[in-house]
Amino acid sequence: MNVRCCPGRLSGLLLLLVALLLPGSLMAAELRIQSDTILRGFERDPGTGVDEAVIPGYEYLRIDAGALTEPGLSVHLYGWGRADFADNNFYEDTTAGEVLYGYVQYRQDDYGLLARLGRQQLFAGVSNEAIDGLSLAADVGDMTRVSVYAGQPVGLDSTNGRNGDSIYGGRVGLKLQDYGALGFSYKNIDNDSNT
Repeated sequence: MNVRCCPGRLSGLLLLLVALLLPGSLMAAELRIQSDTILRGFERDPGTGVDEAVIPGYEYLRIDAGALTEPGLSVHLYGWGRADFADNNFYEDTTAGEVLYGYVQYRQDDYGLLARLGRQQLFAGVSNEAIDGLSLAADVGDMTRVSVYAGQPVGLDSTNGRNGDSIYGGRVGLKLQDYGALGFSYKNIDNDSNT
């Protein structure tokens, strides 16, 4: 399968290496695997005046391992792949896929610490971004939460690369008991590549 999503295969190999090097007791703590397979069949006219069969198969795979329900270290992966079993050039590529997220997470209840490294979906004030990078969040006192992040924005279909692209920012939030929260956010995105 041709996966076109990573800035290099090095990040995926690094994440796999970290997962394999986790202590055996941590890996034995909890493991969740969810696999959803969808097989579709339909006919389409690709512009030749003749209907052709299209038979795409989709696989959605989610793996979570480590300390999932308690503080500690864990690994989270989710992605999808598609193969066209009819192979009649309906799709530009007969196979495709994306890694939607893949990160190592450390969670500690003391100070509400949450640290993630890898491809992740980020929600921090004005930010709703997918990044390849690092995010940290922690409580500072009873009423304040601080989060910071930095990395590269994810381009799921990048043709000219992401060299020089960056994203960073953070949020300081004040909890107002039962009334909600008030926060200050900052986000900066630089696009220095050819895309």
